[in-house]
Amino acid sequence: MADRLDDDLARLSRELALVPPEKVSGDVQALVDQGLLDTDALFKLLERREETFSSPRESHARHFGRLAVDGGFVAQADVDAALKEQQVLAARGLRVQLGQILARNGRLKVNQILDILRRQDKHVIACPCGKRYLIENPRSDLVYQCGGCGRHLEPPDPTALAPGARVGRFEIESELGRGRTGIVYRAHDVALKRPVALKVLAGHDPDRFRREAAAIAKLRHPNIVNVQDAGEADKRQYVAMDLLEGQTLDRAGLDRRPFVDVLAQVARAIAHAHEQGIVHRDLRGRNVIVTRTRDGYWPFVLDFAVPPPGAPTDTQADHAALAAMLKDAAAGDRDLMELASRPPASAREFADALRAWLGGTRVHRR
Repeated sequence: MADRLDDDLARLSRELALVPPEKVSGDVQALVDQGLLDTDALFKLLERREETFSSPRESHARHFGRLAVDGGFVAQADVDAALKEQQVLAARGLRVQLGQILARNGRLKVNQILDILRRQDKHVIACPCGKRYLIENPRSDLVYQCGGCGRHLEPPDPTALAPGARVGRFEIESELGRGRTGIVYRAHDVALKRPVALKVLAGHDPDRFRREAAAIAKLRHPNIVNVQDAGEADKRQYVAMDLLEGQTLDRAGLDRRPFVDVLAQVARAIAHAHEQGIVHRDLRGRNVIVTRTRDGYWPFVLDFAVPPPGAPTDTQADHAALAAMLKDAAAGDRDLMELASRPPASAREFADALRAWLGGTRVHRR
């Protein structure tokens, strides 16, 4: 067994030597995706750090197994069988980690192993020179440096979830984007068998995350993204929303008329939020998803930056944001330029003015 591990590690080193350094990311996930890091090589790296563990080896194995079961990756029976196999191998003088046995038995994938390690606050990073390191409890205020080539390494992101990771009943597929308080993933609801956009808390302000989730769940409007579920699972706070297939407004490349039509819909959605006492406070093109329908374009507003209780709820910031979004499309049109330079006192009036322009009626300002 030990000879096989050494052979696998030597093979991995030879393969990495053939890969141009610029094509090997400092993130070990790139090595996994390229098929350059397998389970044997990963666990060989873990064995080299075994002496740093403070608790007995058996307790680490059981902890790893519990996380594998809690994450929905394996059944408890699989873990029990692997623990027995580990004990038999140990009696023969062979030190094999539980995750390695589960992987060789076809119960765990490399991405799932990496996710379990992240839950233990252990992160594997790779240097373009081919060396790999296991970082425990990563800190953003420390500089990580490769012992081989001296290159500075990007510290691992302890909040990111790998494809295949689970948050409750949601299985992560890929990352879609990052906001102020969380990371949004494309995920699959394994219970209801449907795709979702899953926002997971990634910052250090859980109260703000919960306020934003509660606010957007309160809003019921056809142009505001729908919240399916919100809560906490696997020690992670999340919000599950409808998965929208489209482009952000700032990248949609719409002509003037469809852009104005979309902005009018956005203004109506903002007006609805204001009527519920909720101010967006971060309205811009990247926070509006535009989808294509049979009849045209349909926008959805998302990522409300809800203020804490008792904070001022001045709607003027949203009105100014609507005007700023209109400004580029207004060039060359007197009515739109006037609307962009002097927006009305409410989002509802702003939407009505845009509708009047679309209907061919001059935008009359009081």
